[in-house]
Amino acid sequence: MTLIYVSVAWVAGVYVSFRLSPPWTLPLALLLALVPLLALARRHTRLLLSGVCLAVFMGGMLRVSASLPGQQANDLSSYNEQAVTLR
Repeated sequence: MTLIYVSVAWVAGVYVSFRLSPPWTLPLALLLALVPLLALARRHTRLLLSGVCLAVFMGGMLRVSASLPGQQANDLSSYNEQAVTLR
């Protein structure tokens, strides 16, 4: 059952990243990575599972944002929504 929770968290992270694309993904992922460490220190299994699911959720979001290409000034996509005259 744990694998199902973790898998759903990954897929949800990927889905949310495609829908929102937040710029604050990395700082939030680092903050949420502390939750499993706190749970290990106190030995709470439910808190550990929820922390791992949150970390995997943020990992899915980071994976999507890392796979998207960055836009540079000389890319063709920088001319989208503009009128261009070719000679």
